[in-house]
Amino acid sequence: MDIPKWKLDIVNQLLLRDQQQAHAFEDLIHHYGSLRSGISHLDQEKNRCEQELKACRQEVSTLTSKLEMSCAMKSYDYEQKVFRLQEEVTDLHRQKGALAADVIELSKAVQERDRALASSNSKLTELESNLKTSHRTINNLTDKVHDLDRINKLIMDEKFAMDMTLKSLEEKNREIEEDKQKLLTRVAELQETIQELRNIEHDIKYRKNQETIRKNLAEAASVVVDINEPDYLEASPCIRSVIPQKALMKIDANDGEVNSVRFTPSGNMFGSAGFDRKLRLWAITDNKCELRSTLVGCNAAVTAIDFDPHETVVLGASSDFSCRVWTLNDSRLRVNLTGHSERVVSAKFMSSSNRIVTISSDRTIKLWDVERCMCKRTIMATSSLQDVLACGPLCAVITGHFDHKVRVWDERTGAVSTEVAVCGRVTGLDISSDMRQVLACTRNNTLEVVSLRTNKVCDYLTAEGFRVGLDIVRPCFSADALYAVAGGQDGCVYIWNRQTRQLEACLQGHSNTVVCCHWSPAGHMLISCERTNKAILWGDN
Repeated sequence: MDIPKWKLDIVNQLLLRDQQQAHAFEDLIHHYGSLRSGISHLDQEKNRCEQELKACRQEVSTLTSKLEMSCAMKSYDYEQKVFRLQEEVTDLHRQKGALAADVIELSKAVQERDRALASSNSKLTELESNLKTSHRTINNLTDKVHDLDRINKLIMDEKFAMDMTLKSLEEKNREIEEDKQKLLTRVAELQETIQELRNIEHDIKYRKNQETIRKNLAEAASVVVDINEPDYLEASPCIRSVIPQKALMKIDANDGEVNSVRFTPSGNMFGSAGFDRKLRLWAITDNKCELRSTLVGCNAAVTAIDFDPHETVVLGASSDFSCRVWTLNDSRLRVNLTGHSERVVSAKFMSSSNRIVTISSDRTIKLWDVERCMCKRTIMATSSLQDVLACGPLCAVITGHFDHKVRVWDERTGAVSTEVAVCGRVTGLDISSDMRQVLACTRNNTLEVVSLRTNKVCDYLTAEGFRVGLDIVRPCFSADALYAVAGGQDGCVYIWNRQTRQLEACLQGHSNTVVCCHWSPAGHMLISCERTNKAILWGDN
C-alpha cells in the first residue's frame, strides 16, 4: 500500500529536526565526555598520588625513624622531599577543585539542555497529538467531501430530471395556453351569440308587449270617453330639497350584496346593481317601488350604474373588466365596452349617451365613443382610482384617489389640470347640479366639499358616530346642493346642512354598513343601499 505524500513529508521534517538538534548538542556532549574522562583520569591520579603519599608518609616515617636512629644529617633532605610532595598534593587538590567547578558548570549546562530537550519533546508530543487530530479532521473532511460529491451527483441528476420535467410542463403549458386562447375565443363567440339570443328574446318580448298594448288600445278605442280637461300637471323642477323623515319602503334590491343605487334624471325610477351580476330597474308609484325590468349580460358583479341625461340608456360598470349599455325602453343590451385589464370601478356618462368615462383598478381612465364602440383616449393615473365624475361645462373628468387626492383631468389633452388634497383616502364622489362643487367622502370619516372655482376644500362635514366602513362608499348632494348625504358603518344615513355645517338628520333603518346613497332629482326622496341585499327608499310622508 503506497504511503501518502503528506505522511512522508512529515517524517522527513521530523528527521531533519532531529539532525539539526543533535548537531547543536554534539560538541557539548563530546566536551562533556572528554571532561568526564579527564575527571576519571584525575581521580585515578589522585588515588595514585594519595597512595604514593601514604606510601611516602610511611616511607618518611620509616626513614625518619631510621634517620633519627642513623643520621640526623639526612633528615633535611627528606623534609625537602616531603615539602615538595605536599606542594604537589596541594596543586593536585587545586586542579581537582577547578575540575569540580567545571563539572558543576557542565552539569548546569546539561540540565539546561535536558530541560530544552524535555520542552522540545513536549512540543513534539503536542505536535504529534495535533497531527493525529489533523489526520482525523482530514479523514472526516474527506468523508464529507465524498458525501457532498455523492449528494451533488444526486442533485445534478434530480436537476436534470427537473429540467426535463420543466421542459415537458412548459410544452404542456404552451399547449394548454393555446387551448385556453381557443376556448376564450370560443367563449367570446358564445357570449356574442348569447347576447344576440338575449336581444332576440327581448325583441320578442317587446313585440309581444307592443301587440298586447295595441290590442288593449284597440279595445279602449272602441269605448267613447268624454274628456273635458287634462287631469295632469307638468312636473316642475325642484325648488328646495326636503329632508326625508321616514322609510317609505324596504326592498330586496338584488340577490346578493348591493354595490350601487341611482335615480333616473326624472326621479320616477331608480336602478340597483350588485354581486348577482344583474342591474334592476325599479319604478316608483305612490311612494312604492315596483320592479320594472332586470338587465342581464354581465359576467361578474356590477360595481356602478348611471343614466344618460335624456333617460334613454343605462350604464353598468362590472368586475369582468368591461362596462355595458342597455336601452331603457326595451331593456336590450346595446354595447359591451372592453379594454381594461382589471375590474371597472366606476363609470359615468359625459353629458350625452354617446360619451362615457370609466375607471379601473388597473389605474387607467378611459374615454369611450359608444356609437363607434371604441376607446378614444386612455389616461394613466399614478394612484388607485376610487370614483369618477364628468363635468361637461369644464370639459373635465374628476377622479378620487387612494393617495388622498381629487384630480381634475382635461378630457381634451388627458393631463391633470387641478389637484386638490383631502384629509384621507377618497371612497366616493358626487357633483352638484350646477357643476360647481364636488363632494368627496374620505376614510378619515369626513365629507369634504371641493369648489371647482377656487380648487380648494370649502367645507368639512363630520359628525359624532359617523364612521366610513368600506373603501368604496358613495356620498351624494341633495338636488339643490344644500344638503350632503353619506352612509355610515353603523347602518345610519347621515344628512348634513351645508349652510350650518351641522348634522341635520340621522336616518336609522339599515342593519349593515351603508354603501351608496342618491337623492332624487325631484328633491323629496332618497334611496340608500347596504352591504347586504337591502335598499331603503326614504321620503317625507
